Amino acid sequence: MATIELVSPVPAVEPTPADRRPAERRALRSGLRLTLIDNGKPRARELLQMIARELEAFSGPAQVRVLGKGSASRVIDDAEVADIA
Repeated sequence: MATIELVSPVPAVEPTPADRRPAERRALRSGLRLTLIDNGKPRARELLQMIARELEAFSGPAQVRVLGKGSASRVIDDAEVADIA
């Protein structure tokens, strides 16, 4: 009978060096706008709308919107790019 040995690349306990700390957050610019593009895949809009709500709550005055492009195979056109810009 053959034996299979499993080896995990993840340590059992993640080391936490004392000098490691999160990067400091920069203040967001006022009037910040973010556009998320719905690629038309199933449930993509619902996911992006949830992300947009979280980003708006996190960023305060930023405007987050979801733009739909209809289907995953369709490329956004120049007018849509100009609207985003």
